[in-house]
Amino acid sequence: MDINVAADREQWWPGAPTIDLNPQGRTQNKKYRALVPVLPTLDRWLRAEYATFMDLKPEDRAGRGWLVNYHGRPVQDVDRAWDAMLTKLGLPTVLDALEVDRLHLGRPKFGQDFRDKMVRLRQGFSAIAHRLGCVFHENKCGT
Repeated sequence: MDINVAADREQWWPGAPTIDLNPQGRTQNKKYRALVPVLPTLDRWLRAEYATFMDLKPEDRAGRGWLVNYHGRPVQDVDRAWDAMLTKLGLPTVLDALEVDRLHLGRPKFGQDFRDKMVRLRQGFSAIAHRLGCVFHENKCGT
């Protein structure tokens, strides 16, 4: 998550309706980085991070202001940070809970695996419905 509230990055400022995901100084490549609308929840999050950033002395602001951070330090891999938190809490990771192979969440393969699992789940519910007298599928009961 490459969003920072520091003014020199020119990504966002209080009251801005959008966040520029292509910060000032980044070399543009073929990858398109959009302007993302700032909805109320995100606006509150950005303003809170901005207030924390502005409360720092100017000499302490270097490397700070990242929207996704851990005690002020930027988080480089949000997925790993999230999984580490879940593991520390003794909870299954998202992918473990879905019983999906460890894949990058943005990859099409993950989406396909997830859809396949949902299809099998729906088929299971369908089979149960037939055994229970078509509770869920009245149109298949012939009534």
